[in-house]
Amino acid sequence: MEDAIVKLRNIHKTFGENAVLKGVDLDIRKGEVVTLMGPSGTGKTTLLRCINLLERPEQGSIQIGGDFADCARLTKKAMVQIRKNSTMVFQNYNLFKNKTVLENVMEGLVTVQKKNKDEAKKIAVEELTKVNMQDKLDAYPSEISGGQQQRTGIARALALRPQVILLDEPTSALDPELVGGVLDIIKEIARTGITMVIVTHEMKFARNISSRVVFMDGGFIVEQGEPNQIFDHPKEERTGRFLEKIMH
Repeated sequence: MEDAIVKLRNIHKTFGENAVLKGVDLDIRKGEVVTLMGPSGTGKTTLLRCINLLERPEQGSIQIGGDFADCARLTKKAMVQIRKNSTMVFQNYNLFKNKTVLENVMEGLVTVQKKNKDEAKKIAVEELTKVNMQDKLDAYPSEISGGQQQRTGIARALALRPQVILLDEPTSALDPELVGGVLDIIKEIARTGITMVIVTHEMKFARNISSRVVFMDGGFIVEQGEPNQIFDHPKEERTGRFLEKIMH
């Protein structure tokens, strides 16, 4: 894919004896929202974490924008560059408990991007306003709901202006009544044209938000395509069986 902003080639990842990814290739274009779906334990989250090298593949290569990393011979410099281009929204929020909402979003801007505090604060307030957290700037994580913590995590990711945002089951730790609010925020962000890769079990959401759905099983990509094609007319029997089970 010529215009791909993310290029993964021959990604292999094992944990002990367990081969989780078995030579995955994936291209993601600028502005695409790509959802990874498939049964539990099939390598979706591992693949997501490999994109920004939170998990280090044993072989293969990763390119984001103009930065390239050979996973078998990974240098510190290549790792830093890949990580600067992507940010992760975690399922359990990963906020600093001793910092306020505002400080959590400012942290990466100051420590990683070396912005001065005034500039960092301006960007942080801007992003927190986008996710309806402008009234909670001085609150600590323990003082806000799970949904508000996740929105803070999304603002933190956006503030770094990455080339791609990676979202790992962004609603799985939330109480059911809070899920909709967070999904609505992610939909709004998708409309701005930022590139996103999402692992989610929320099939209706995946269908609505994705420009492309990637179905994985057993450490491989089985099938990928536009949501309507995958959900309504899957080409692979394995995809059809999975969707039948999960949609009924």
